[in-house]
Amino acid sequence: MRNSLFITWTLLLFVTLIGISCKMEIPESQDNKPGGLTDGLQNLYSDPDFSFNTCRAVKLTINSEPKTIFQIYSDRPINGGKLMAKGITKQDGSFQKYYVIPTFVNSMFVRAQNQKGEQSTGEFEIINNSVHLEFDFEGEPLVLPKELSCDKADQWLNSESSPVIQVAENETYAIQEGDYYEGGIEVQENGRLIICGKANLSQLKLEGEAYLEISGELIASRIIQDGTGSRIMLTRGSRLTLDESFDFSGSLHNQGRINIAGSFTLRTNGADKSENFNRITVGGDMHLWGELHNKINRRREQYGHLMVAKTLYVQRAALISNSAYIETGEDMDVEGRSEWLGSYGKIGENLKFQHTSSNKMAVEGRYGNLIETKNFKAHATIDVKGKLESSQLNTSQEKVSVIKVSELTKLSSGMILNNNRESKFILCDLDGVEMDASGINWGSNMNFLTCKYIRPTGPFFPKGEDMDRDGIPNSLDDFPKDPNKSFTNYTPSSGIYGTYVFEDLYPKTGDFDFNDMVVRYQYQTITNSEGKTTNIVAKFLVKAVGAAKENGFGVKLDGISKAQIKGISGLPFAASRIVDLDSKGLESAPSEPVLIVYDNVNEFLGMEAGQIYNTGNPTGIDDPDTTTILIELLNPIENPILSFKPIFFIDKDRTREVQLKDEKPTNLFNRGLYGTDDDASRPMENRYFRTESGMPWVMDISGDFQHMRERNDITTGYLKIVDWINSNGETYQDWFSNESPDYRMESKLIKD
Repeated sequence: MRNSLFITWTLLLFVTLIGISCKMEIPESQDNKPGGLTDGLQNLYSDPDFSFNTCRAVKLTINSEPKTIFQIYSDRPINGGKLMAKGITKQDGSFQKYYVIPTFVNSMFVRAQNQKGEQSTGEFEIINNSVHLEFDFEGEPLVLPKELSCDKADQWLNSESSPVIQVAENETYAIQEGDYYEGGIEVQENGRLIICGKANLSQLKLEGEAYLEISGELIASRIIQDGTGSRIMLTRGSRLTLDESFDFSGSLHNQGRINIAGSFTLRTNGADKSENFNRITVGGDMHLWGELHNKINRRREQYGHLMVAKTLYVQRAALISNSAYIETGEDMDVEGRSEWLGSYGKIGENLKFQHTSSNKMAVEGRYGNLIETKNFKAHATIDVKGKLESSQLNTSQEKVSVIKVSELTKLSSGMILNNNRESKFILCDLDGVEMDASGINWGSNMNFLTCKYIRPTGPFFPKGEDMDRDGIPNSLDDFPKDPNKSFTNYTPSSGIYGTYVFEDLYPKTGDFDFNDMVVRYQYQTITNSEGKTTNIVAKFLVKAVGAAKENGFGVKLDGISKAQIKGISGLPFAASRIVDLDSKGLESAPSEPVLIVYDNVNEFLGMEAGQIYNTGNPTGIDDPDTTTILIELLNPIENPILSFKPIFFIDKDRTREVQLKDEKPTNLFNRGLYGTDDDASRPMENRYFRTESGMPWVMDISGDFQHMRERNDITTGYLKIVDWINSNGETYQDWFSNESPDYRMESKLIKD
């Protein structure tokens, strides 16, 4: 069988709008005004709604094994593909984040590694804005129950069947794959209902030892039970949705998804037990009477995820055995027994072990366990068993169990800790352990520690050497010595820079040569082991200045607020006579965070006013170094939708700012420029920085861009840009990156 990692990509149009227009500052007597434009530009008309985007945002959603580490490339590395992003799924196997890719990229290459160190790769196409990808990992065969079959039945149900059905004793009724039934069903003792298609029931009644087997989908307003001993089985890919609470006495075997809107009471009798290999979601409380095993199957391709919105009650004499994942919104209240066998628990409020004769918490030392809770209250016996593989704390071979408490720890008299000398059990409290130590039998090898750097090892946690103990192996950790940083995500990608270009005659049109200022950029979003963003590194490289004016450049950060930013470092100027900065290093006046990179690009390059750089004529100006700026966040942010919007301002006048087409200006912009000369902005319609023909003054190109030589408009160097614009970006999306002779005129371009 195969271990599966499913990835869904949903493509959403990004707000990072792109504009075109660049004015090469040449004496006005020369033929560089609109009247002297080439036929291609004179006849060019942009659709008012065309954004000039050369990139798009991708929403990545992963449902996988817990703590699956993945790497995303623009193509296979052997073909020159560049790393774009790295990340790790959460304990429940989920991951979601936005990435920016060029519009012409239609496929991706992904490499994944699970917690056993098994690796798999896959290449996939982006089709219809969505794709599902399955990875194969090595492992033991999966033992599944026998496949359900709807081919043999005493009667088949479909949309033509009676709205009231009674399944008699020893009879089998089935809904075949592709069929649909709606109504009410009663299954009598030893009767069997098999659902391979879809059923929508107002009521389902199970009598005595009735059988319900689902490989399709069942939606029911309610399920009622008369007697005990019924059997419910869901196979992989199946769904059971209940609109009300459910009180069930019998055995449950789940490999599908169960969603109960209300509370759930599960009772098992005698030798019966229930097993969960996939998802059970309960909207209210859950009461367990009997035995429930929340498990990972032998091959670890499926794992039990039990999520209770309120409190999970493990009643006296009941047993919950967890080798997978349990999450509660409120409490986990245990009067019976609980086993933790290489598992993860996330308890919203209180983890409580009551004092009863049957109460025991068993922690299996052969595996790593992690239980996170706000408050831990123990008045019971804790049994720690098993033999460790190393005596040194937190080595990659050792199995360590941790209870991690964020607020209150209360250990009451009568608590007993039994753990053999070869096991390790850690109780850590973020603000120190509060305890009533009188009458507590500590046993041996008990550790009270702070939670920093404490992580267990085991099936849910990465293997391999982990120097900073952040749960990410050194081999996959971009910051192996820093526990607060794990992964680097690139825009556009590692080793590739995007390019900003602009025209500086705003509000007049220019000559569209795109070299008044050309700035290469790369953004690196740093995330921690929980996938939260901790820092942003922004790199900029000035490639050309073709204007006589002394212009400036900055970036507006969308997706975060000023309050979330701790500080800026690495600015290339110590003080400015043109812009005002606050104590963090951000521009003071705008309400949104604006990073001024070059207040005067001429001063940065050591040029006098009127000088130009790298547009085809020798200037004697040295190539500048890359400017690297660190944006440090106050606290890690979970999944911010980040985008970076260029701002240019003209001739040392901050109020004459120019942005991307239809990008709202900052509050520093001189609104008296609206509607003057060639500007056709209409603020009431959210239309900004555009001409009447729909052309903009700024462009963001999602890749390395060879800019134009002086006095050559963009259409003479890039031969497919007109077709791209006229098609509203549908055709020739690689107009700037394709190096074929029919795409570009090399003699018009400045090569690196």
